[in-house]
Amino acid sequence: MKPILAACAGLFALLTGAFADDSQPQDRVKRAAPDSLAAWIAQNADCEEFTDFCMVCRNTPDGPACSTAGAKCVKGALSCTKKK
Repeated sequence: MKPILAACAGLFALLTGAFADDSQPQDRVKRAAPDSLAAWIAQNADCEEFTDFCMVCRNTPDGPACSTAGAKCVKGALSCTKKK
């Protein structure tokens, strides 16, 4: 009986921590671009928007902002779709 009680207590602790109210405002998470993407952006500095045929990205002052890739995406080579 004690192992079941301990397991339930552990599960309760995990669930209540997962749904805890964070009253502090969260800053926008900045995600680093993968090295290959960062290198491509550096080599194509005049490119404002680009795609790999799965996602569409735009260069912003905070780094690339990209859409989410679709479920059946077939990734291709990066290609500039709009120059600055």
